[in-house]
Amino acid sequence: MVKTALSKVYSLASRAYHFLYDVQLFSAEKLPAKVISVGNITSGGTGKTPFVLYLARRLSSRYRVAILSRGYKGRREDSFGLVSDGKKILLNVLEAGDEAYLLAKSLKGIPVLVGKDRVFSGSFAISFLKSQVLILDDGFQYRSLQRNLDIVLVDATDPFGGGKLLPAGFLREGPEALRRADIIVITKSSLVSSSFLRELKEGLRFLNSRAPIFTADYRSTGFRELFGFRKLWLEGGPACALCGLGNPDSFIRHLEKLGINVVLAKVFPDHHRYSEEELKEIEREALSVGARFVITTSKDEVNMPTSFKPSIPFWVNEVDLEVNESESFWREVERALTCRVLVLSNGHGEDAIAVKLCKMLESEGFKVFAFPLVGDGKVFSVPVLSPPAILPSGGIVKYYLSDLIKDIKAGLLKVLWRQFKALRRQKEFDRYICIGDFFLVAFTRLALKVKPIFLGVAKTVYLSGYFSFERRLLRRWCELVLTRDPETAESLRKSGVKAYYWGNPIMDALDIRGISLPLSSPIVAILPGSRERAYDDLPLLLETVRLLSESNGRVNFILIPASSLKLERVKEIALSKGWQFTEENPPFCGVLRKGDAKIFLTTELGDALSSSTVVLGLAGTANQQAAGLGKPIVSIDEKGKRVQKKLLGNAEVLVPYDPKALKDMLYNILKDKDLYKKMSSEGKRRMGSRGALDRLVQYLKGERVMES
Repeated sequence: MVKTALSKVYSLASRAYHFLYDVQLFSAEKLPAKVISVGNITSGGTGKTPFVLYLARRLSSRYRVAILSRGYKGRREDSFGLVSDGKKILLNVLEAGDEAYLLAKSLKGIPVLVGKDRVFSGSFAISFLKSQVLILDDGFQYRSLQRNLDIVLVDATDPFGGGKLLPAGFLREGPEALRRADIIVITKSSLVSSSFLRELKEGLRFLNSRAPIFTADYRSTGFRELFGFRKLWLEGGPACALCGLGNPDSFIRHLEKLGINVVLAKVFPDHHRYSEEELKEIEREALSVGARFVITTSKDEVNMPTSFKPSIPFWVNEVDLEVNESESFWREVERALTCRVLVLSNGHGEDAIAVKLCKMLESEGFKVFAFPLVGDGKVFSVPVLSPPAILPSGGIVKYYLSDLIKDIKAGLLKVLWRQFKALRRQKEFDRYICIGDFFLVAFTRLALKVKPIFLGVAKTVYLSGYFSFERRLLRRWCELVLTRDPETAESLRKSGVKAYYWGNPIMDALDIRGISLPLSSPIVAILPGSRERAYDDLPLLLETVRLLSESNGRVNFILIPASSLKLERVKEIALSKGWQFTEENPPFCGVLRKGDAKIFLTTELGDALSSSTVVLGLAGTANQQAAGLGKPIVSIDEKGKRVQKKLLGNAEVLVPYDPKALKDMLYNILKDKDLYKKMSSEGKRRMGSRGALDRLVQYLKGERVMES
């Protein structure tokens, strides 16, 4: 009666605890590593320790693995302990607990840590041991740490612990808790009949139709002498079976299946620590019933005093646990271990960086998805999870109130709300990367409460830099901030932000494929921009080309339409201004002609800019990339371009919105070698080098990246 009453109290407390996590009133910590939990719903006896060994050995061939154990009944259980650093065992069995000590003893090259607070021990493993995969030993009920995979073991010989919760039975949680499992493994499946196993699988599928179900069995690898190395194969008997396990009956049945004649079974509580007196008494009992030897387990061996000298042979039955459907099982595990990354961007230029990063991550085995806030996402080769945002301005406007009003009238607020709701659903990712400005970081943080990696390509100390409130929030909200120049990184670090300059992401986004453009210098590259107003500016650019061709017939021209522009519409506008269009072989996609003026069209931005001499640019990001390649920029004097000039300094010159003014400036730069050299060197200095995306990928792979 008392136990039944206590079981009801335990049930209420357990349900309340898990309910608070299920409804997210309690939140689980997310660590920058993959986490696999191995657990059960009963109090021991399912084979967790052998299964953890099975997982760790296989995974350690590809990942840096660490095992996080509670260290049950060890002296470090309530604090923290590094049982093994993978090279040396640092704690004894009394400090570590028997299961953690056994894991450390059995695994070479795999650290084992103990302590109740596995968020702390996991953080330690990541920071100091550079672990990539954390295995939670007995972690199903530990909800404080997010995991990528919950593997739940069910003992075929006693699946539901007598059907009652502790202390009346052996259940830690009711069977309905199995709904949280990602994989269910039925252990000791060979010890039950095929019909019972079939019924058990049906029952488990009823509880959780989502999780794949596998079976596993012990494979005996022989018998080793107690505290020794000599190994042989035993059969017959008579023998005494000695164990302190959660399910001792299955151990005895396992021995009998191996052909051992068990005439005496000495059973002790799980995790029992033996004294020499107890072991000597067991010897006497074994001899009294005619037993020729005693067989025990590896777990019991570590709980015995090493000073004990048996007078009859003591043998340790060494076993491995293996999943029967191993190929399918490991496919599920690898799927869970594939790092899922969501790349967010808020602008066409930012999309170009995101597209490049997505391709790089995919090539390294990451599972990548995109979430652009601007446009329809068609430039991405990975799945796009955001609803399209097609607005009159082509983006979220920074410079013109009139454009912002047009966007609001076109449904900007509704678009943002749809995107916010869509982003709130993206909770199953391991890493979030924001490319753009502070608005995107705040948007992501508000929707998901995660710490993204932020590529801050929109702000720099060359402009106004980050506001003080932005600095405070970046310090709290971001895992890492990468800047476009070293000066901005240094400025943010003074405010406590984890900010680094690893190269300019804008330059990384520029693909130069080594395509030869059959044109002689000088070459003027024309960048109309990526937003809707590029179509309105096209007549200005065409007239500038015509005028410059009249002044200098040696100049070649390349027009590079952004991917967001429609080539047919570009042709229509040119035709309406008296230009003719003809098809052309790759790398060109056509030629525009008017009198002696000729403009080649290509979509190969990187190679066109690399081949060019000077740039007539009304673009944003592409203008900056051209400057980084050492190409002088000529643009128009307007608010947006004045902001850009602060970024590029003397690498860019602004003139009135007039084709003759543009023509004259281009002519002067081509003619004045000193001016050309000054503008070229300034652009390279302001934009910096490549390398940010390469180093970011290294960082995400868990490799050490030099901080600068």
